Formats: sequence, structure tokens, C-alpha cells
Amino acid sequence: MVAGYLFSRNGLLPPAVTRAASSITMNFSMPALVFASIVPAFASENISALGPLSLLAFIYVMMGLVFGLVIREVCYVPRNFWQGIVVATAMSNWGNLRENLVVL
Repeated sequence: MVAGYLFSRNGLLPPAVTRAASSITMNFSMPALVFASIVPAFASENISALGPLSLLAFIYVMMGLVFGLVIREVCYVPRNFWQGIVVATAMSNWGNLRENLVVL
């Protein structure tokens, strides 16, 4: 990080390169880090818990989807955002999953 700061400070790292480096970091390196930290956690003793865990994740997403449909029908939602509210509630807080898992 210090080298990147010094390079950009001295003009050796143009803005296009920093955008590309951050894109590679967020789209490739972070998911690879999450995958590498999750895979060793699965062993023959706990692999049986993967099915109920997946089922619970599916139930949570479906609950969000149903609540989104209820919110769309009960509350005022602008017509051009009808599908947006359903998608937003179905996805809930999965948008920052990478950052949450890295902390673990």
C-alpha cells in the first residue's frame, strides 16, 4: 500500500491503472480470498450441515421476496420501482457479503 501511495504521489501510477488495479482486487482477489478461507472449513464431519445451511439461506431469500411483494402492495411504491423494491428486499444484505466474510 505504501508503494502504491508513493507511486501515485510521484505520478508513476496513472488514474487508469489505479482503477484497473482496484477492479481486479474487488472482482477477482477478494472472492478468491473468501473462497480460499471457506474451503478448508469443510471436513467430512461437518459437510452434512451444508444441506440445512443452504436450505436456510434459500428460506431467508424467499422471506425477503415475499416481504417485498407485501411491501409493494401495502405501501406506496412508485410504479417505475415496483420490481426494484422486490429485488432489493429479496437480496437483503447480500451485497456486501465479501467484506463480511473476509472479517471472519
